[in-house]
Amino acid sequence: MITIIIPAYNAEATILNAVESCLKSECIAKVIVVADAPTDKTVELLTGVSYNPDIVEIIELEDNVGAGACRNMGIEKVITSHIAFLDADDTINAYSFDTVFNDMASGCDLAVGCYKYCKCEHQLDASKMTLGDERVISSILQSQDKIVLEADLISKLLLLVNYPWNKIYRTDFIRKYGIKFQTIPVHNDILFHWSCLIQASRVLLHRAIMVNHFVFDNRNQMTNDTSERRLSVFSALHAVKEIALNSKRETSAYFYQFLEVILPWTLRQIDIQHRDKFVERLQMLLMDYTIREFNQVYEEQPIVACNMMILKNTPSKITHPNFKL
Repeated sequence: MITIIIPAYNAEATILNAVESCLKSECIAKVIVVADAPTDKTVELLTGVSYNPDIVEIIELEDNVGAGACRNMGIEKVITSHIAFLDADDTINAYSFDTVFNDMASGCDLAVGCYKYCKCEHQLDASKMTLGDERVISSILQSQDKIVLEADLISKLLLLVNYPWNKIYRTDFIRKYGIKFQTIPVHNDILFHWSCLIQASRVLLHRAIMVNHFVFDNRNQMTNDTSERRLSVFSALHAVKEIALNSKRETSAYFYQFLEVILPWTLRQIDIQHRDKFVERLQMLLMDYTIREFNQVYEEQPIVACNMMILKNTPSKITHPNFKL
């Protein structure tokens, strides 16, 4: 069975929908909501429903610690065989979620499913995954509904967006390798994503749409954060770089491909007054991008290898309007 962990901060508008969607699943035994010191009615709404505490556990924090730390607290309390995560403003599709879980072979460390990226509920039927994720998953599945990946084929999934909630993880796998979320303000799920896929021996990839992910332009979501906190992405990238370049699998080229996506995206998200600091952090990240690394990446991704060398030598180029990776 599965325990779902939901970090929740000021989620009064969506938290009940999130929890109720989990309770429709046959394979979810427990939902742990970690209320991250909310200042709205999140906890009041949850306690007002009188959920069975054996099924819905509410952990209310006095201090705000962030989604990464909340998920780590939830992991510590899990006693079921599997773990999954959900954001407080998302919902699961119970039937598809159960299908993915039931199709997990006993040897799979985790399962990866599809999702819908929704700007608002009335657009749900027409919503799809991000284009990049659609390309990655379609290139692997082709005409199949599901496939179990092993070894180097798993590495192709590294280029998926690092969402934790379209996946189901074996609890003993997470604990064996001590995999945790970073406790940085944003981007705290990047290292978790890479650590899981680099350590996994077998991964189920499934076409079923497990989750509806909602992104609201008019809400105070982490997705909409344009503050200096966005620079914490470099803390995540330094940590990922260490495991990617030291992995027994050939994952260095994937890491630099990932940089080609995450760096421009972050730069677009962050306020213009923080761009000088962004360039400084980028220079530090690529400081030890050596000729040896360049040659390794060039064998698989020559354009990526050259782009990284350009950014190493002239990192400020990334801020120029006409510069493209």
